[in-house]
Amino acid sequence: MNAKSTIMEKETHASSFDEVAALRLTKIRSALAALFAAAPREISGPSDLQKAFKTNMAVSWKVFEVVEAASPYAAGSHVPGA
Repeated sequence: MNAKSTIMEKETHASSFDEVAALRLTKIRSALAALFAAAPREISGPSDLQKAFKTNMAVSWKVFEVVEAASPYAAGSHVPGA
């Protein structure tokens, strides 16, 4: 079973908004962490992210905060566009 099916299965069985939100935010954080890993340089702060992917600083800061947040819920307020 791949990671996508595992997450979908967990979402199907989640019994509350909080559980689904945590699963979705975890998925977003994992995808963004994979982006960090694929960067041509080490990402240790928003400015590294900005330089590596040529994004604006506001987006770089939000994305960095999503990945580095202490919990999925803490990451939620930093998701760009949220």
